[in-house]
Amino acid sequence: MKTSSRKEGAQNAEPVKMKDSEPGQTPKICKFEELKGQYKIMREIGRGSYGVVFKAVCTVDYDSDKGLEYYDRDEVEDDHDGIQRFAVKRIFPTINAPYILIEMYILKYIKGHEFVTNLVAGYRQESQVSLVFEYQRSQSFLVFVESISQDDIKCYLFQLLSAVKHLSDLGIVHRDIKPSNFLWDPKSRKGILIDFGLSEVETDENGEPIKNPENDLVQKIVDLQRKMSIKHRTGTKGYMPPETIFNSPNQGSKVDIWAVGVIMLSFLMRRHPIISLNNTSRVKNFTISNLLPLSIIYGSNEFKKVAHDNGYGILMPDDIPKERKPWYDLVNEDFKTDSDALDLLDKMMKLSQDDRVTAEEALSHPYFDSLKSNFC
Repeated sequence: MKTSSRKEGAQNAEPVKMKDSEPGQTPKICKFEELKGQYKIMREIGRGSYGVVFKAVCTVDYDSDKGLEYYDRDEVEDDHDGIQRFAVKRIFPTINAPYILIEMYILKYIKGHEFVTNLVAGYRQESQVSLVFEYQRSQSFLVFVESISQDDIKCYLFQLLSAVKHLSDLGIVHRDIKPSNFLWDPKSRKGILIDFGLSEVETDENGEPIKNPENDLVQKIVDLQRKMSIKHRTGTKGYMPPETIFNSPNQGSKVDIWAVGVIMLSFLMRRHPIISLNNTSRVKNFTISNLLPLSIIYGSNEFKKVAHDNGYGILMPDDIPKERKPWYDLVNEDFKTDSDALDLLDKMMKLSQDDRVTAEEALSHPYFDSLKSNFC
């Protein structure tokens, strides 16, 4: 595993308190010994099922007289002091090594795209692994979803779809696209796609890569997928398409297109999540609990048909409407007259993946025409 090219022999990273995962819990102390003093950790900025992410600065750039508060001051000043920030993803020791290797190989394989996160370095000490990425200033989706301008929505979606197209061109499926995995900075109008912990190489019915089978990294990833019997891991509730919910053997990049469609619907409804998921927590059946939010939009009749096409027979709750709601009835008043937006949304959220547009087709949609002369 490579290390940073920064100067060796820097002071050891100081212990840092990790944010409580639940109110009232005692914080854990984390020494970050695997970073070998290369980075100064500031604070936790996010966490997921695979690990915790911290904001950091290179130790050689750190001036102890200024203190951590100087480097972690108001985000809007980050661009003006000439010092690069980093995001350190500290992976939980309980995660199996092959899963970590798959993520690292994928990150190495896809690097070089302006809207995809860039892996800078990886560190390991015994069972503890940390991955270092370029830092992206961002704002919570919940903060701007109700007020973001229509032009910035187009910019956001264009960049996200560009990242998805890049992955699709390389035969990679992200599988967990959602707002928290696309870091958007309203000030710079720039976003990057992160968190490839559930990503995979798209394979055919024989388990062979569909694209670039001769690439060494692709072959390493596929070998690990076979070793771990990885086949279409599920993503996040509310962003999974029908083919994932029904565990279809044929799942490809259209999984990611569906998730982009859900995000677009959030924008057009000016609401997140689009439907409360609280009433599904009582449902123990995985398939039904994930169908309920979508069936409220599409109606039980369409979902019964999709279930049948995937070899399932399901009984939907009686309070679910039988017929689907038109997109026009769901979106905010700001978008009811935007026929291009509604058309693109419909094309990305087709229940059948065979009918769903590709990322390339979505990027060529008339909805984005205004960006071609004024790219964000």
